[in-house]
Amino acid sequence: MRFAGTASAIVIGLAIASSTVRAQDKAATDVRGLYSDLADISGMANRCEEDLKNFAKRALEESPACRQFSRRFGERFSDRASLLAEVAAFTDRSERGELACDRQCVEMLRKCEEMRIGVTYVLDYMDFVKEF
Repeated sequence: MRFAGTASAIVIGLAIASSTVRAQDKAATDVRGLYSDLADISGMANRCEEDLKNFAKRALEESPACRQFSRRFGERFSDRASLLAEVAAFTDRSERGELACDRQCVEMLRKCEEMRIGVTYVLDYMDFVKEF
């Protein structure tokens, strides 16, 4: 009988561990999705920034890199505020312990914030070039 109780405890423990892993996988996938999208958009932003440095206002009208960046950013985020809100929401959830986040996840969140700043900089740079 004692063995049966131990076996039940092991099964329950495995079920809890399994559900914890599934929850962590879902959270990591969400963070990974944000990270992946931002890495893609950030690469486009960097190419656009180079064109802006080289061609200024002409880059806004003629640069495929700037057009692609603007289009992709607009498809993924409605504006700078929505980008900030999405990155901040993941970070806040992680800090409150609502998001199971290991070291890799924390590093991805840090990198997401860096990419957010870079993307916002290029958007601001584009606005500046439009005005002058």
